[in-house]
Amino acid sequence: MRIAKMILPLLLIAQLSYGQFSLSPKVGLNVSSLNTEITSDEATDGRVGWHVGTDFRFRNGAFLVQPGVYYQSMTAELIRDVPNTPFETLKEKTTIQSARLPLNLGAFL
Repeated sequence: MRIAKMILPLLLIAQLSYGQFSLSPKVGLNVSSLNTEITSDEATDGRVGWHVGTDFRFRNGAFLVQPGVYYQSMTAELIRDVPNTPFETLKEKTTIQSARLPLNLGAFL
């Protein structure tokens, strides 16, 4: 009986909020390009990265709040030709990994 008293309000709240809450998972690829002041012996190479995350949408009448959480990874490579050295070509590869926490507010017109 005690468990039923605890579960029943949770089920009621879940039923009432069902139409006012939505979850949008997102997965995708991105193409990055590194823009630098390039000299004649340097080149950059953008790489394909990826992101994964989700948005939560809470609606209250004509207004909504949409927070989200995303994790993304991007990679770029810098290639430099250095003549007259034992290492003719130097390559540097960097990977940027970050979290993004957007918060969108909206209104239905």
